[in-house]
Formats: sequence, C-alpha cells, structure tokens
Amino acid sequence: MNTQFTENNTNFLLVGNHGVGKTHLGSAIVRKACFNEKTGYAESVKDMCRKLVLSHKLGNWYEVAKVYLECIIRTFDNDWRKQAHKLIHRISEETAQAFGATADVFIDHGYPYLYNDPKLTRATRILAQEYLGEKNVLDIDMRMTAEDFAYFAQKIPATYFRLGTKKENCEITNLHTSNFDVDEKSMQEAIGLMTYLAIENLK
Repeated sequence: MNTQFTENNTNFLLVGNHGVGKTHLGSAIVRKACFNEKTGYAESVKDMCRKLVLSHKLGNWYEVAKVYLECIIRTFDNDWRKQAHKLIHRISEETAQAFGATADVFIDHGYPYLYNDPKLTRATRILAQEYLGEKNVLDIDMRMTAEDFAYFAQKIPATYFRLGTKKENCEITNLHTSNFDVDEKSMQEAIGLMTYLAIENLK
C-alpha cells in the first residue's frame, strides 16, 4: 500500500454505502502509515464537518477543542435510550463545569433499537425448523444489533434472524473484512427459507 499522501499532508475521502468496509479500510491505511513512522488520523466526514462548524463558532479554525470523546450507544429499548442520552448530556456538562471547562455534547440518534415481535418470532422459529430441520435452528443471546432493518420493525411486526454462512473446514472470518467469505450454498438455503416463510405467512 502506497502512503505517499502522508509526505504531502494530503487528506483522502472514502465514499460508499453502509457496511462496505470504509472504516476497516481507513484503519488499515492509518495502520500502514504508522508502520512507516508517519502520523495518521481517521474520522468520519460528519465528525470532521461538525468540528469545523464548532471551530467557526469559537472563532478559531486551528484549535477546535482540547479533547474529543467518541463512542457508540446501543440499548434494548427507546425509553432507556432517551434516558441514557439525558444522562450523558448532564454528566458531561456537570463534570466539565466542575473542572472549569465546557462540554459540547452531540448525539446522533442513528438506527432505532431492533425489536423482534415475540408472536411472529415464535411462528418463524417453528417454520424454520420445518424447513431446515429442528437441529439446525438455534437460539442466540440478545444482541444490540445496529441495522437499518430496525426501521421496518418499528412500524410493523417483524423478526430478524441470522443465517449461518461458514464454509466447512474453514475458520470463521469477521464481517466487513477483506477476507470475509461465505459458503455460497447458504444463499440457496436463504432464498428457500425466505420463500417458505412468505408463503406460509400468506396462508
């Protein structure tokens, strides 16, 4: 990988849809730059623009703030999510004030929490067992999944499930990585299962 851009203090922008691997690619480029004894910094365009707006308000385009803290917030329901946002604002502002500083808190709400309708989920589990075999349908622990599918689940009864895609005798690779690979037979299973679920739910 060529990191010549670091010699010229040049920025670059990665553009693409959600989940295509922009964060992983950006991190890999910064990592390569560090191995070449250069300094690299990666952030989203949204965050960069927010800092520019803040620096404009402060009247200083060169020094935006002393410290930036960033995290991902996920919850299992909207009520706790709203409460958590209020707590983050209050604790951040009060803590900063106690040390003679100020805190500018911005929370991007992003995807809503992903809710599986209990009745539909139970029915889907039974149908999946009929199609795939009982031993091939497993329960997994609750997860704070961030997924645009959640928007649909907020409007109509929905259920979100995962389909195994691991190849036999191969290690599991992480999603959104350059070495992610699937057993293409799982695509046939997925199409068959989705078709079966649709037909049975229309009866």
